[in-house]
Amino acid sequence: MMFGAMLWKEWLELKRSYKMIIVPFAFAIIMVTLPITMKLLPSLIQQDLPEGTVIVVPESTASDIVGGIYANFEQLGLIVLILVMMGTVASEREKGSAALVLSKPVGRSGYLLAKWTAYSMLSVVSFLFGMMLTVYYTRILFEGVMEWKAIALGTLLYLVPILLCVTLTLLFSSIIRSVVFAGFVSYGSYLALTKLGKYLPNEIEKYTPSAIIDSAGKIMVGQEAAIMAPLLILLALMAVILAVAIMLFKRQEL
Repeated sequence: MMFGAMLWKEWLELKRSYKMIIVPFAFAIIMVTLPITMKLLPSLIQQDLPEGTVIVVPESTASDIVGGIYANFEQLGLIVLILVMMGTVASEREKGSAALVLSKPVGRSGYLLAKWTAYSMLSVVSFLFGMMLTVYYTRILFEGVMEWKAIALGTLLYLVPILLCVTLTLLFSSIIRSVVFAGFVSYGSYLALTKLGKYLPNEIEKYTPSAIIDSAGKIMVGQEAAIMAPLLILLALMAVILAVAIMLFKRQEL
């Protein structure tokens, strides 16, 4: 009952701050730029060349665009998510509103879980909205076969590292009082978890978060990839991070 009330409070806050509108449209703009840019790229290159110079730019297919969606999104999309989320606990502690809320019969675990649920739902809906628009424009602008089942599965897999970013941001926002520093550490931690695995031996890398991102990209273009082991490990990692966030937040002074 109390969790539902806290979740409703978070949704009202997302609505009042216009994050419910800003995040979906920011995600959509970032993601849709990929097919549009790739379609215009050959003509843009030719315009800047001296007269008579010809460079043949291989034309991208729908499969190529779909396979690169997350890499394009990851550069700015997650920064947008962290920017709107990094003060979710830190700023409330600074203003004293967290202490006011928690002075009521509200547990700290419920307080954090409500925030995690609200921002997880916001990020999932926003990414799906951006993905639908991107696939739509890709289908219009590029030739090639699009495997719809593979795209759907790949999209679902991409949601997992996005939720990892949400979880990390909540963790550092709850234990670091500086909003900016919390955001910086959140993004740095996400990059460390999702990128450093590529430099590990294959026997280890296939169980890291980077393996999920790579596997999702392969599946999107119709290739086979192992997903179960890294998926379960990443879900378990998120559960641990969330539990650590709750444990540390319970020890914090508001």
